[in-house]
Amino acid sequence: MDTKLSKQILLDKNVRIDNSSLGNFIWIRTGTTINNSFIGDDVFIGFRCKVNNSNIGNYVQIASKSKIGGGLKTTKIEDFCWIGANVSIADGVTIGRGSVIGANSVVKKDIPPDTIAYGTGLLVKKTRMYIKDSVPDFRSALKSNLAKQVLGEYLSTDKNGNSISAHIICEHDYQIGFNNILIGNESTGGYIQFGNNVSISNGCIFEGAGRIIVGNNSQIGNNVHIVSNSHDYSQQSLPMIYQPVKIGSNVVIDDNCLILGGVSISDNSFISSNNFILKNV
Repeated sequence: MDTKLSKQILLDKNVRIDNSSLGNFIWIRTGTTINNSFIGDDVFIGFRCKVNNSNIGNYVQIASKSKIGGGLKTTKIEDFCWIGANVSIADGVTIGRGSVIGANSVVKKDIPPDTIAYGTGLLVKKTRMYIKDSVPDFRSALKSNLAKQVLGEYLSTDKNGNSISAHIICEHDYQIGFNNILIGNESTGGYIQFGNNVSISNGCIFEGAGRIIVGNNSQIGNNVHIVSNSHDYSQQSLPMIYQPVKIGSNVVIDDNCLILGGVSISDNSFISSNNFILKNV
C-alpha cells in the first residue's frame, strides 16, 4: 500500500488501496478496491466498488458495486458528480462536472457536464437542471462514524464475514449466509425488518437507511443488492432522500438482482436472476 492519507478519512475493513492518493474528508466502504488512482476531497465511495486508473474529482459520490475504469487509459469523474449503484464506466471515459449516472448503467463514451444519463446500450441523456445551492456535504456523517469507529460502535463483522450495523427488527431468528452487508440505523430513521422464516443467502448488500421490510417466508438469493436511499439531483448539494423498500410474504428473489428505493414487491412474487427492479412488482 503506497498511499498518501490526509485528515478525516474513514476506511472500512477490507478496503484495499494501492498506488493511489486520497484527499481530505473521504469515506470508503467495505469491500472496495482502489488502484493507481487519485481521489479528490469530499468523496464517498460505497460498498464493493472497483476503481482503477481513475481520477476522481471533488464532491463526488459513488454508490455501491460500481466499477470505474480498469484499462490503460485514465477514467475521469469530474467535480459534483453522482454515480449510481452497480454502474460500470469504461476506461478512458470522462464524466463531466455535475453529471448524474443512473443505477445499473453501462457508460462507454464521454458524458457532457450537467447531464443525467442512464441505460445499458444507447444511453438516455437529459440536461440536468438544478439549483446551485451548496456543495454536497457528508462531513457530519463522516465525523460521526469516525467517532463510532474509535468507540468500537461502527460496522462489526461476525465469524461468517457478515458486516452488520443495521437496526434489525425481527420477532424470530432469520437465516443468513456468508459475506453479507446490512446497514441502516435509527440516525436516519432507517432499519431492516424481517418477518418469520426469512432467509438471506450470500454476498448480499441491504442498504436500509430508508427502511427495508421483508415479509414472512421470503427468500433472498446470492448477491442481491437492495438500496432504500437516493439523492435529490434537482439540487447541487444532492441531499439524501429515503425511499422504503417493501418485500411481501412468500417472495423469492433470485441471484444478482438490484432493487431500488421506493419499490414494493407483492406477496408470492418470484423475481428471476439478474433483474433490475425500479418499479413496483
